[in-house]
Amino acid sequence: MELKFLFTPCLLSLFLFLGLNSYSQNRTCGMEDYMNAQLQNPNFAIEYQENQARFREAFARRIMPNSANFNTSNPVVIPVAVHFPEAQETDRACLEALAQNQIDILNADFTATNSDANLWSTVSSFYPGVNPGSVAIEFCMATKNHPVGIGGGLTEGSPAVTIGYNFGNGGNEDANWSGYMNFLVKDIGSEILGFSPLGGNISAGQSVVMNLNAFGSGAGCSESGIVPNAPYDLGRTVTHELGHFYNLKHTFDGFSCAGDDGIADTPNISNSNYGCPAPGSVDGCEPNEKALTMNYMDYVNDACMYMLTEGQTTVVGAYISTIQNQFKQNTTLCGVNSFSISAVDIFYNTCGNEATFDLDYLTINGFDSMVALEVSNVPQGVTASLSQDEIITSGGFSLALTNIDQLALADYTITVTATGAGESSSANLTLSIVDTVCSAAGNLDFETATTAVVFNNINQQSRASKTAPYIDFTSILTDINRESSYDLSVHVNTDGDYEVATKVWIDWNQNCNFTDPGEVYDLGGAYGVFDGPTSNSPHAIVIPSDAVLGTTTMRVSTKLVSDGPNFSSCQTGFDGEVEDYTVNVLESIADYGNEFIDLVVFPNPSSGSFTLKFVTNVTTDFEVRVYDIRGRRVYTQGFENRINFNQTINLDSAQSGVYLMTVSSGSEQVTKRILVN
Repeated sequence: MELKFLFTPCLLSLFLFLGLNSYSQNRTCGMEDYMNAQLQNPNFAIEYQENQARFREAFARRIMPNSANFNTSNPVVIPVAVHFPEAQETDRACLEALAQNQIDILNADFTATNSDANLWSTVSSFYPGVNPGSVAIEFCMATKNHPVGIGGGLTEGSPAVTIGYNFGNGGNEDANWSGYMNFLVKDIGSEILGFSPLGGNISAGQSVVMNLNAFGSGAGCSESGIVPNAPYDLGRTVTHELGHFYNLKHTFDGFSCAGDDGIADTPNISNSNYGCPAPGSVDGCEPNEKALTMNYMDYVNDACMYMLTEGQTTVVGAYISTIQNQFKQNTTLCGVNSFSISAVDIFYNTCGNEATFDLDYLTINGFDSMVALEVSNVPQGVTASLSQDEIITSGGFSLALTNIDQLALADYTITVTATGAGESSSANLTLSIVDTVCSAAGNLDFETATTAVVFNNINQQSRASKTAPYIDFTSILTDINRESSYDLSVHVNTDGDYEVATKVWIDWNQNCNFTDPGEVYDLGGAYGVFDGPTSNSPHAIVIPSDAVLGTTTMRVSTKLVSDGPNFSSCQTGFDGEVEDYTVNVLESIADYGNEFIDLVVFPNPSSGSFTLKFVTNVTTDFEVRVYDIRGRRVYTQGFENRINFNQTINLDSAQSGVYLMTVSSGSEQVTKRILVN
């Protein structure tokens, strides 16, 4: 794992020294070049960032008070496949036994049932507040429903162990083995024990890659040249690398005390530990703290590492919960026949009137009974609708919530439960009602900034220097019409011969987030300019026909390209700047028609009393509605047909702010923006 950009797919280096029948080994990291190459693939980088975002949400929920961990009585079953591309088919019996041996080690290490776990009781006094952790998971060799027609000596009913199979055409991931926890054992050079991505992808068929001398324990399989070598001959190198796959970083920075693994109960240390140091003999970065040398995520000998902390297993559990739906079902004989439901996104941030949660239903080990779906803990006044009331096969379903704009600003926990055959599974969803979009800001370290934004009537130009990492320009407003096109231009300062990128987000559905399809616009980049246009300026913005009427936020963000691949609407602390503006969405010009002639609203602004006046030739009655900026109706009144319409609309109880007044008759409708002061 590489440390840069949090992608730490690390290599455990093996240094061989000349000498008859003797050698020494040290674990070290050194895969930055490899991972930097991976980061050049934008799809890879985006997928990783999205996966990490899901993990952060799951982890945040897991550390909340009274949160539930995995149900320890029903552990998550993880189907395992092991691949020996350079081994001999005649050695199959030995290789299958070695694969099972490594699985047994992993099951013990991740559930704190390893035979040396009792050593902790004799050293715990050196580590106050630290306790061994356990994860309710079970690694199980896949034995049924193997991939078909790929070779490797697979036999239905036998372990998923391939021999001589060219996994990933020589690479480290294979789409044929999507859905499995893959271990790839092959010759990867004399200096490498193994490596794994930080936060691995099961659906992509990624693998933990191990060298021939660091997989399993015991005598190994000499016919195939796969023999564990001391001091890394107890299978703990695989435990270490699998920890990385499940999003654990090293317990050390490798350079100084400035870095950390982000886990509170692993003492911060600057450098890795080797050999077999006595517990409590190595100082940590903080006064009176000692290095947790026996931790699986350090570099000591296999015989001297024997635990993960509770904080680390919380990370592992949270990460597995985000990839649980990626595991292929009905492939093992482990666990029980059951089912589970989980939310694709457990958190929904909105200020709109509707929200939709997508959920997954998974059958386990061939469970095939009908289960009922129901929702509970729905806030009063909110309408909750499941896309289906019952389900039998694995698949997705959704929960739609409406009338949520009348809720107070708060977080609401809603529960979806599946019940059947004496079993039940629940997913807790958090609906967060807010009144503003997320915060975002760059930093003031450099002059990387937006220098001009031009969009319809918005014309902010020629700001000579960067004054703040975030500027609130929401008081600047422009009216735009549905289905009309407007040019958006952005100028930037690259602060020298550097490359920057600019993105713009517009919250068209007014749900206070920018994550919905069609809400992000790529304005391109610029290089070596003080106040120059981005490559995609001007960019034609066509206002969506279903954009919610009223005021919403437009966010402009400019960032130094080399400051990492992540570029999100809610990012903070980067080399760049963020600005927010307001756009007011009006009806399509084509919708105004010719039936409301000379329509005016005056005085505007007003303290709450407005005169609405127009001439019309329609023969139907009229309706006047007024909405606040969150889309809530605050006034409705019907009027009989009249040619000359002149009526006072009283909004005396309305708070100060922007409102939308809509006049409709049949299919004709006109909307005017009004201001109560």
